[in-house]
Amino acid sequence: EFGDPHVDYIVVPGTKGLEAALLVRDTHGTTLILNEVIFNVANISGMRGWLMKTLGMTGDEPHMPAVFKMREVDDKEALARQLSDWSRLPDLQRVIVSHGDIIANDAADGLGRIATELRA
Repeated sequence: EFGDPHVDYIVVPGTKGLEAALLVRDTHGTTLILNEVIFNVANISGMRGWLMKTLGMTGDEPHMPAVFKMREVDDKEALARQLSDWSRLPDLQRVIVSHGDIIANDAADGLGRIATELRA
């Protein structure tokens, strides 16, 4: 409870209760803030870059790392449903992630794509 009607704290379904999100609404639209669920770290060069890409930590677009799915996801459908619900927020402007760049362009499309990939 934040005492602010513009902020919702959400335990992310399908993550063993280990992940939380904030949904922040203001006059500029809605911002979704996530922790480990989605990474948006670009590929980097060198041995470190190769290792991070091999581990699924970097990529060409926002994604859910395989290590996260293995370690924290206990209900793929529940998590996919939540991502899909967020992707349909009519005023979603951005997704702020703990790892990588803010997703400001096509945030809804990215969430929908990740939900679809999770269901596959």
